Amino acid sequence: MNKRIISLLLISVISLISACSSNNKSTKKAAIIDNNGNSVELTANELFKSYDENEARFDELYSGANITFIGTVKNLKKDCNVYTGEGTVTADKSKIVFEEGWCLIIDDENYFEIDLENIEKGEILSVSTEIIGAPFDTDFIKDISDNERVVWLGGKDIEVSEGNQKEDGNNSNTKISINEMIAKAEDLDMKTFAQDYSKNVNIAYDKYNGNYYKVKMLITEIREKDVWFTYATPNGGFSSMYVSFDEDILKKLHSGEYYTVCGRMIVDKKHTTSNKLVDAIILELK
Repeated sequence: MNKRIISLLLISVISLISACSSNNKSTKKAAIIDNNGNSVELTANELFKSYDENEARFDELYSGANITFIGTVKNLKKDCNVYTGEGTVTADKSKIVFEEGWCLIIDDENYFEIDLENIEKGEILSVSTEIIGAPFDTDFIKDISDNERVVWLGGKDIEVSEGNQKEDGNNSNTKISINEMIAKAEDLDMKTFAQDYSKNVNIAYDKYNGNYYKVKMLITEIREKDVWFTYATPNGGFSSMYVSFDEDILKKLHSGEYYTVCGRMIVDKKHTTSNKLVDAIILELK
């Protein structure tokens, strides 16, 4: 009788541990703009369910849709097989697997823009890319997924940076309202920021990363998902920062014009890409 009770207790404990370990996937949501233009927040588990219920509807809504999330790196692999959509598997690619159930494929076009060698297990990253799919119905797919289901992500335009650990105190992916953003935003003096960043990047990271700022900028280049502007550095040179906008805002911008913008700061702690403002809005055209 005692053995039976102990066995039942062990089963209960194991079930509780399993539930807790899977909770990471079930509670952390990603911000998605689906193919109908709707903004939704979904977990990897919710996308698994959507895929299993109706694959055709999943593809119509989410295949190629923009997704932004903050995730914890589980592992990183190079030269492996990955799922690239429509039943296709591609060899010799790199991938970053996240605890939350995401798997980011690093394509040849963005391989050198992402500092893979310095990404470590447990690191928190902010990622913006596109959804590929969530199949888990063949032994081969299970094998290349290391027998753990994931939502496959990738595309030509991938943004990877250190995740924001300040916002709401829990790495939230939820965008705040425009009024909240403006209320939180402080005026950002680029000369002061450049001095702080050049003196000690770790202190600058703690001071600026994840906070909301307003800044006046002159656009020097407009890209597919963001714009670049330059600012003076303490040594007499120039550096660049990029600002990401929703597509409808981006279409209204023009290179060579001044704008006052508001957005959330992501500080490039590793000097690999550039500092940036994300989820930005236009406050004023100068």
